[in-house]
Amino acid sequence: MGSGEFPQKAKDLRQLVKNFAVAEWAGMVPGGKEIDFGKLDAALAWIGENTACPGCKEGGGPPDCGIRKCARERGLDYCVKCPDLEPCDRFDWLGPSVKEALLKSKGI
Repeated sequence: MGSGEFPQKAKDLRQLVKNFAVAEWAGMVPGGKEIDFGKLDAALAWIGENTACPGCKEGGGPPDCGIRKCARERGLDYCVKCPDLEPCDRFDWLGPSVKEALLKSKGI
């Protein structure tokens, strides 16, 4: 997430949904009536604004982020650069998917 790719993709998708007026014709496609496009738009807007991480060195994460504190102590710009990322338990509070994504980005 430190690259900014994730929030940018959300912004891009939000714009594509608007440009192609998907909400206007989705009801004609199976399953389209069940989609709340207002909620989808709000979710994509939230992702686009709140998931960009400038990295540990630049103060990313919440104010009391133990991950950032550790990364700074180790002199790392980003937590994902840590050689001990795989066994680290500092990510547990974020749920397994965040750490899995970080490990995947490292090719682990």
